[in-house]
Amino acid sequence: MKRLLTRENLLLFVLGVLATVPYWSLYQDMDDEAAVAALGAIRMLKGELPYRDWMTRHTPGTYFLTAAYYLVFGSGQLGTRSLMGVVSSISGLFILSCSRQITQSRLRYLPWFLWTCGSVAEKPELNHHWFGACSTLFTFYWVLRWALQPGARTPLWVGFSAALSSWFLQSNGLSSLLMVVLIWLRFRPTGLLRVIGAYIATDLVLWLPWVGYSQEVWLNHFQILARHLAFNRQAYTWQRLGELYGFYRPLEFQSQTIHFLAAWSQFFRVCLQYGAYYILIALAWLVAEKRRDRHQIALVYGCLAWALTTGYCQTIDYLSYAAPAFQLAMLCLLAGKERWAAAWSALETAGWLFRACSLSLAFCYPIATRSGTYYAADPQEANSLNQLHAFVETHCPENSKVLAYPYFSREYSLEKLSNPIQQAILLPWVFSDQEFIDCAAVLKRDRVPYILHRLLSEEAVLAEYSNTPAAEFHEEYARQAERIFADYRKIWAVPGYEVWALKP
Repeated sequence: MKRLLTRENLLLFVLGVLATVPYWSLYQDMDDEAAVAALGAIRMLKGELPYRDWMTRHTPGTYFLTAAYYLVFGSGQLGTRSLMGVVSSISGLFILSCSRQITQSRLRYLPWFLWTCGSVAEKPELNHHWFGACSTLFTFYWVLRWALQPGARTPLWVGFSAALSSWFLQSNGLSSLLMVVLIWLRFRPTGLLRVIGAYIATDLVLWLPWVGYSQEVWLNHFQILARHLAFNRQAYTWQRLGELYGFYRPLEFQSQTIHFLAAWSQFFRVCLQYGAYYILIALAWLVAEKRRDRHQIALVYGCLAWALTTGYCQTIDYLSYAAPAFQLAMLCLLAGKERWAAAWSALETAGWLFRACSLSLAFCYPIATRSGTYYAADPQEANSLNQLHAFVETHCPENSKVLAYPYFSREYSLEKLSNPIQQAILLPWVFSDQEFIDCAAVLKRDRVPYILHRLLSEEAVLAEYSNTPAAEFHEEYARQAERIFADYRKIWAVPGYEVWALKP
């Protein structure tokens, strides 16, 4: 571990955090951030535990680390977004540490530049996927050490890191395990039994708090996960690049110079990372095997393991969570071409600058919350949310119970309100009928005074999640709305949002 604590790494860590600062105040993907990270951590700080007091479809590592960070920096904007920066920067250091095991030339910095200047830009929020990517990179580092520079304790670190990865997210745990399997099959490093022993021992320790809740853990992670996976599954297709091209095409260089440069730098970066993702990883594998370079072969087998376990959701955003596999594979393809790598790094840095300037110009409409001031790109959205914030300030004291429905979990964390039900979100069709029945019962039992209703476009949801049967979704949406709002009446509305109050 001493190899990670150097002056160069400390400098790069600071630079990595600073590279995320332009995203700290963006009002974007706020419900995802709350549902999979912030809200769970806040509930833990109130003494509640996942599985026992609330449900989650994701393993609990993100909540634990976020809660610990919140103890020091608070759960507001600074605490949440700075943690995003810290996780991103640590991931960059793991990427660089992997690179150093393959080459000592200046080429080793290319993957760090590609990650630091681009990856978080796809989903600039604190979420479990960034924690999962970081933990998988931790495993990647140790499996490379296991294959290339084995030490007496290396197998223990491999087993520990792989178990830790699954504690943050199931899919990343699978990626880490496949890395271990492929590296062992290809190189037969010693200490496999110690890897297995460390993996099992770490798992037992991490899951010790839920010894008496095995049924709830099984229910959350397997039994009720099928609908969620079906809803969120999306195939890999170059059509997404065409849609992105169509979105950027109207921009004009002369009248929108900064936005033009930011958009097209982003477009060409995405074309390489998303459009050529599998092609270039496969090519790197063939090149490494042809060269019979042990270091490169070990690297590409780790990249292959990651690429083979990312098929669940293949959007541009989601594939950015597995971007290190692509970025590290470039070390094989550009070996001996340091000037190309230097030019690419320079272009990535320039692209980051253009995008940071573009974001500061576009996201200029302030949105007030109890957790801090954010900025949106849509003036109407900002106006509506500021009016909703004023209502909440007047009628909903901090920690008071409200239901934010159906996909509006941001209100709990941003406005410091209490969620009365076990679910962070409650989206029709994705969640079971029994969960809606239980929600309605809690609303009646606790006499929850308000429902903050975000008006979702059913057509937009179905367009984005095309696996969802449209007829079933429409029917379920109407049926569950009737159930949830049965004892409430609408008292307030702005474009996009409503407030319903409990009937006297």
